[in-house]
Amino acid sequence: MRLLVTAHRWAGRPAVATCLAPLPADPDVLAAAEHAVQPLRPSPTAPVERHHNHLTDAPARVQLRYGPDRLWHPYVKRYGSRQPAAAPPPAAATAYRAARTALRAATRA
Repeated sequence: MRLLVTAHRWAGRPAVATCLAPLPADPDVLAAAEHAVQPLRPSPTAPVERHHNHLTDAPARVQLRYGPDRLWHPYVKRYGSRQPAAAPPPAAATAYRAARTALRAATRA
C-alpha cells in the first residue's frame, strides 16, 4: 500500500495504474526510450529488458514505466522492490536521470 501512496503523491491516478500492473505499450515507444537512455547508462553494454510498458536497466537498478498518461514513471530498486522515484516526465531520458539522482540521494542519506 505504501508504494501506491507514494506513486499517487508523485502523479495521481495514472501513477497508481502504472504501479499496479504492466500495461500494453507500443514497441516503437519502448525502442525509442531505450535509444534515448542508452548514453546515460553506467553499463551501456548490459542488456536492457523490455516487458509490456517497462524498460529495465537491472545493473543500474532503474526501471522506467510508460504510463497511461504518456509519461515515463521512474522507479528504482531499493530493499528488494521497485519503488516510484520521482515525478514522471514526458521524456524517457529525463525519467532515467531522475531515477539515477534518486538513487544517489538515497545513498548519501
